[in-house]
Amino acid sequence: MNLPLCAVGLAYHDGYFHQIIDRDGRQEDLGDTNDFESPPFEPVMVGRYAPLRITVPLPTGPVQIRAWKLQVGRVPLYLLDTNVPENRPEDRAITNRLYGGDSAHRLRQEMILGLGGYQLLNELDINTDVFHMNEGHSAFLLIARAAHLIQRHGLRSQEAFEYIRNTTVFTTHTPVPAGHDHFPEEMVRPYLTRFEHVLRMDWPRLMAMGHTPDDAQNKFGTTALAVRNAGRINGVSARHGEVARDMFLQFYPEFDSPDDVPCTSITNGVHVSTWLAPRWQRLMERGMGHDWRDQIEDPDRWQWLREHDPAEIWSIHRELRADYVEWLKDHLTETWTRRREDLSLLRDILSRLDEDQLFIGFARRFAPYKRADLLLSEPERLAKLLNANPGATIIYAGKAHPADGHGQALLQRVYQATKHPDLAGRVIFVEGYSIDEARRMVAGCDIWLNTPTRPLEASGTSGMKAAMNGCLNLSVDDGWWLEGYQEDNGWVIDLPATSMHDPSAYDRAVTMALLEGEILPMYMDRNDEGVPVAWVDRMKASMASIIPKFSSRRMVTDYADNFYEPAMKDAIALRDSNYRPLFALADLAEAIRAHWSEIAMESVRLGGLSSDELTVGTTVSAEVSLHHPGLDARDLDVEAIVTFGSRLPDLSTRLVIPFETEGDEDRSTWQGAFTVQSSGGHELRFRVRPKERSPLRPAALGMHIQKRSPGRRQSLLRRGHLRSECAGRSFRALALRRG
Repeated sequence: MNLPLCAVGLAYHDGYFHQIIDRDGRQEDLGDTNDFESPPFEPVMVGRYAPLRITVPLPTGPVQIRAWKLQVGRVPLYLLDTNVPENRPEDRAITNRLYGGDSAHRLRQEMILGLGGYQLLNELDINTDVFHMNEGHSAFLLIARAAHLIQRHGLRSQEAFEYIRNTTVFTTHTPVPAGHDHFPEEMVRPYLTRFEHVLRMDWPRLMAMGHTPDDAQNKFGTTALAVRNAGRINGVSARHGEVARDMFLQFYPEFDSPDDVPCTSITNGVHVSTWLAPRWQRLMERGMGHDWRDQIEDPDRWQWLREHDPAEIWSIHRELRADYVEWLKDHLTETWTRRREDLSLLRDILSRLDEDQLFIGFARRFAPYKRADLLLSEPERLAKLLNANPGATIIYAGKAHPADGHGQALLQRVYQATKHPDLAGRVIFVEGYSIDEARRMVAGCDIWLNTPTRPLEASGTSGMKAAMNGCLNLSVDDGWWLEGYQEDNGWVIDLPATSMHDPSAYDRAVTMALLEGEILPMYMDRNDEGVPVAWVDRMKASMASIIPKFSSRRMVTDYADNFYEPAMKDAIALRDSNYRPLFALADLAEAIRAHWSEIAMESVRLGGLSSDELTVGTTVSAEVSLHHPGLDARDLDVEAIVTFGSRLPDLSTRLVIPFETEGDEDRSTWQGAFTVQSSGGHELRFRVRPKERSPLRPAALGMHIQKRSPGRRQSLLRRGHLRSECAGRSFRALALRRG
């Protein structure tokens, strides 16, 4: 898309790890060395002959860093490397491995990424307007930026952080606690104490930037640092956005509802040209023209696929599956021979790999919450299903983190199930999962199984890759599938609204019932030409609905339109006239903070309450008198919050109603109204917030604050009842309160 982007990461010499499975199913992790000395990597140079070096001071001494450049299309990727002769052995090992080492090692990696990455961009004269942090691992970038703005541009601390908030995007990628780093105060203090003088912050204030309120221990959290200093925050699916708002509510003690947390969502997407099998791409070119990739986002351009000849669709899929079967046989032969396993059992397994079987793929990280063994808890029932005619095969693949004992035990259980007498050849584990294996698997399987514990699936991009290749998703109602599922493009394992004593047992029962009662019968139902027409219709619906909505092109467009371009405009606006608008913004924020505690709601008058009973359709008006010494009404917003329905979050409705005013400098009267929309208990509250300013939002003020009246909850209306016109019976009292 030719956006003006560059990327910064770490140069992991050992990569992640290469997976080997022994005869007992234990995972062995071998080195997976990256050779940065060879193409396509090239060293970042100063002039023609000297490699660039930057220095990051750490408590143990200065660390020298070199950088490698990898050109990814139009986007340069810079990778920071501490493995240079000038460094001590322990410093050379900082960038050794992805997800490696203990907390101290992780902290040093994140310091190199955040501080070193920012320094690298400055050395390369890359004048960046907007920074996008993925997870909190790069959050120390914020400290580096603030120090630079204060030292080089003469900004005050609060001005620097106001500017940073307006020009920083933060994407959180997981609700799993292990994905959010926390470091003990005694560990992080030696790394940050040198910034106290530069940032003009004492240590308690600096430590507070990373404080997580619900953590009883005194730790510094990088996610907390990122949330507090990024004006644009998102999760990676609509559902994950909801989960993230729940997670981040703790950072906004003045908010009552997660709905107020300034975190939105941009659902992940995958690069279609990378993951769509070449045979499918040739079909797209025939159906849409050579420029089909430029039309990916337009759903109307994909309608032809729904009407395409099912025989050709099935033929392409069979070719891809036949290729996968041949690869799978070679892979199993190689790994079984290496492990010196029973070759007679191998021959039996290979003979059962039939192209007419239903192939069920399960490939992802072996983290316990992914529940890879969900179906294996009932081996007899599973064996009966898999051994039907023509039967089905479940293919597992994925790695467990080397430090995750539970994940490795889970992987071992799955591997041992492949040796069960009734499951051998019907449950297969493919070791050494890689991008190449993934490409083959998403194109060669018929069903993509996804059974994580809700709501821990932030997105789940493997399901998108499968769906784009006509592999139908069978997934729990979590992550991206809540947005991708349609009744004709796959199956959903949905949890009922009522609470479940054992959600895993329920999910297992629903999954087995779908496989037995709907999926396998539909797969086996063929016409005279041997084509399962109903199945192919779902394949076509899957591809036509998922490709335009979940491509990386759509995703990047969302980031550009919703985050990058507005943030760039903010950056340019705040820097105008040598930062004069920024100074005005910081002064306004300081004035609001100084006078915020003086704001008082002097009176609230309600109208439309002519009787003790309210009926659905009644309009309730309100007038709020506000005293705000030192502040102009034009700098404030007053809103009414109406909550009605059940107290359960999923069953309640919440309306935010903006009020309008005519007022002077110290006092103002605000008016608004809402219409009673349903019977039941209602709660009415009022709040004052800093005014939304375009393009500077409340988040830009660094004040996610709202004024509520002090004191105890008080009723502003004598006890009345809401009555439903159609039901004709009374409900609980209408409780209106201020504060």
